[in-house]
Amino acid sequence: MRCYWDFYSAGKLMFGGGVIDQLAAEIQKESRRRPLIITDKNLANAGIVERVLAATGEKANDTRVFQESEAEPSLEVALKALQVAQEFKPDTIIGLGGGSNMDLAKMTALLLAHGGAPEDYFGFDQIPGPVTPLVCIPTTSGTGSEVSHAAVLT
Repeated sequence: MRCYWDFYSAGKLMFGGGVIDQLAAEIQKESRRRPLIITDKNLANAGIVERVLAATGEKANDTRVFQESEAEPSLEVALKALQVAQEFKPDTIIGLGGGSNMDLAKMTALLLAHGGAPEDYFGFDQIPGPVTPLVCIPTTSGTGSEVSHAAVLT
Protein backbone atom coordinates (compact mmCIF):
# COMPACT_ATOMS: atom_id res chain seq x y z
CA MET A 1 0.00 0.00 0.00
CA ARG A 2 1.35 3.41 -0.96
CA CYS A 3 1.80 5.68 2.08
CA TYR A 4 2.78 8.88 0.31
CA TRP A 5 1.65 11.00 -2.60
CA ASP A 6 3.24 13.37 -5.07
CA PHE A 7 1.83 16.81 -5.73
CA TYR A 8 2.95 18.61 -8.88
CA SER A 9 2.11 22.27 -8.95
CA ALA A 10 2.70 25.32 -11.04
CA GLY A 11 5.33 26.49 -8.55
CA LYS A 12 5.94 27.44 -4.94
CA LEU A 13 2.87 27.48 -2.70
CA MET A 14 2.86 29.53 0.50
CA PHE A 15 -0.12 29.60 2.83
CA GLY A 16 -1.01 30.51 6.40
CA GLY A 17 -1.97 33.45 8.54
CA GLY A 18 -0.05 36.59 7.63
CA VAL A 19 1.63 35.08 4.57
CA ILE A 20 0.75 38.23 2.58
CA ASP A 21 3.47 39.94 4.61
CA GLN A 22 6.01 37.79 2.73
CA LEU A 23 4.96 39.28 -0.63
CA ALA A 24 7.69 41.93 -0.73
CA ALA A 25 10.40 39.32 -0.17
CA GLU A 26 8.94 37.10 -2.89
CA ILE A 27 8.66 39.75 -5.59
CA GLN A 28 12.01 41.32 -4.76
CA LYS A 29 13.88 38.10 -5.39
CA GLU A 30 16.11 38.55 -8.40
CA SER A 31 15.65 42.34 -8.10
CA ARG A 32 12.03 42.36 -9.24
CA ARG A 33 10.58 45.76 -8.38
CA ARG A 34 7.86 46.52 -10.92
CA PRO A 35 4.72 44.42 -10.33
CA LEU A 36 1.44 44.63 -12.21
CA ILE A 37 -1.53 43.52 -10.09
CA ILE A 38 -4.40 41.96 -12.05
CA THR A 39 -7.66 41.96 -10.13
CA ASP A 40 -11.26 43.19 -10.26
CA LYS A 41 -13.22 46.21 -9.05
CA ASN A 42 -14.87 44.29 -6.20
CA LEU A 43 -11.54 43.55 -4.54
CA ALA A 44 -10.40 47.11 -5.15
CA ASN A 45 -13.58 48.46 -3.56
CA ALA A 46 -13.19 46.09 -0.58
CA GLY A 47 -9.73 47.48 0.21
CA ILE A 48 -7.91 44.22 -0.52
CA VAL A 49 -5.88 45.76 -3.35
CA GLU A 50 -4.58 48.44 -0.98
CA ARG A 51 -3.42 45.76 1.44
CA VAL A 52 -1.55 43.99 -1.35
CA LEU A 53 -0.06 47.28 -2.56
CA ALA A 54 1.24 47.91 0.96
CA ALA A 55 2.63 44.37 1.08
CA THR A 56 4.67 44.87 -2.10
CA GLY A 57 7.12 46.80 0.05
CA GLU A 58 9.03 50.05 -0.13
CA LYS A 59 11.49 48.70 -2.67
CA ALA A 60 8.85 48.19 -5.35
CA ASN A 61 9.71 51.22 -7.48
CA ASP A 62 6.43 51.29 -9.32
CA THR A 63 3.30 49.19 -9.08
CA ARG A 64 0.27 49.31 -11.34
CA VAL A 65 -3.19 47.83 -10.92
CA PHE A 66 -5.39 46.46 -13.71
CA GLN A 67 -8.81 46.06 -12.09
CA GLU A 68 -10.95 45.28 -15.13
CA SER A 69 -10.99 41.52 -14.73
CA GLU A 70 -14.38 39.85 -14.91
CA ALA A 71 -15.96 36.51 -14.13
CA GLU A 72 -14.84 34.13 -16.87
CA PRO A 73 -12.56 36.71 -18.54
CA SER A 74 -13.10 37.32 -22.22
CA LEU A 75 -10.51 37.49 -24.97
CA GLU A 76 -11.15 41.24 -25.12
CA VAL A 77 -10.29 41.71 -21.45
CA ALA A 78 -7.17 39.58 -21.91
CA LEU A 79 -6.04 41.89 -24.71
CA LYS A 80 -6.75 44.98 -22.55
CA ALA A 81 -4.65 43.52 -19.73
CA LEU A 82 -1.88 42.76 -22.21
CA GLN A 83 -1.96 46.32 -23.55
CA VAL A 84 -1.58 47.71 -20.02
CA ALA A 85 1.27 45.28 -19.36
CA GLN A 86 3.06 46.18 -22.60
CA GLU A 87 2.84 49.89 -21.78
CA PHE A 88 3.89 49.46 -18.13
CA LYS A 89 6.57 46.79 -18.72
CA PRO A 90 6.25 44.95 -15.39
CA ASP A 91 8.84 42.47 -14.20
CA THR A 92 6.25 40.54 -12.17
CA ILE A 93 2.55 39.82 -12.64
CA ILE A 94 0.40 39.40 -9.52
CA GLY A 95 -2.97 37.69 -9.92
CA LEU A 96 -5.23 38.71 -7.02
CA GLY A 97 -8.66 37.20 -6.52
CA GLY A 98 -10.52 34.12 -7.59
CA GLY A 99 -9.79 31.77 -10.45
CA SER A 100 -10.82 34.24 -13.14
CA ASN A 101 -8.37 36.90 -11.97
CA MET A 102 -5.55 34.39 -11.61
CA ASP A 103 -6.30 32.93 -15.06
CA LEU A 104 -6.17 36.42 -16.57
CA ALA A 105 -2.86 37.04 -14.79
CA LYS A 106 -1.46 33.77 -16.15
CA MET A 107 -2.51 34.67 -19.69
CA THR A 108 -1.01 38.16 -19.33
CA ALA A 109 2.29 36.70 -18.06
CA LEU A 110 2.36 34.33 -21.03
CA LEU A 111 1.52 36.92 -23.70
CA LEU A 112 3.92 39.47 -22.26
CA ALA A 113 6.76 36.95 -22.45
CA HIS A 114 5.99 35.32 -25.79
CA GLY A 115 3.71 37.65 -27.75
CA GLY A 116 0.88 36.62 -29.99
CA ALA A 117 -2.80 36.33 -29.17
CA PRO A 118 -4.53 34.19 -26.55
CA GLU A 119 -5.83 31.88 -29.27
CA ASP A 120 -2.25 31.00 -30.22
CA TYR A 121 -1.92 29.11 -26.95
CA PHE A 122 -5.19 27.17 -26.84
CA GLY A 123 -4.63 23.48 -26.18
CA PHE A 124 -1.90 21.52 -24.47
CA ASP A 125 1.87 22.02 -24.68
CA GLN A 126 1.63 25.35 -26.50
CA ILE A 127 3.84 27.45 -24.22
CA PRO A 128 7.35 27.76 -25.71
CA GLY A 129 9.21 28.65 -22.51
CA PRO A 130 9.15 30.52 -19.22
CA VAL A 131 6.57 33.27 -18.73
CA THR A 132 6.91 36.60 -16.95
CA PRO A 133 7.36 35.87 -13.23
CA LEU A 134 3.93 35.29 -11.69
CA VAL A 135 2.56 35.43 -8.15
CA CYS A 136 -1.02 34.27 -7.54
CA ILE A 137 -2.87 35.38 -4.42
CA PRO A 138 -6.18 33.51 -4.12
CA THR A 139 -8.97 35.19 -2.18
CA THR A 140 -11.39 32.30 -2.64
CA SER A 141 -11.20 28.58 -2.06
CA GLY A 142 -11.91 25.97 -4.63
CA THR A 143 -10.81 27.00 -8.12
CA GLY A 144 -7.27 25.68 -7.84
CA SER A 145 -6.06 28.18 -10.42
CA GLU A 146 -3.07 29.04 -8.24
CA VAL A 147 -1.75 25.48 -8.60
CA SER A 148 -2.51 24.74 -12.23
CA HIS A 149 -0.86 25.68 -15.49
CA ALA A 150 -4.19 26.17 -17.26
CA ALA A 151 -6.07 29.42 -17.84
CA VAL A 152 -9.70 29.69 -18.92
CA LEU A 153 -10.92 32.52 -21.16
CA THR A 154 -14.30 32.90 -22.84
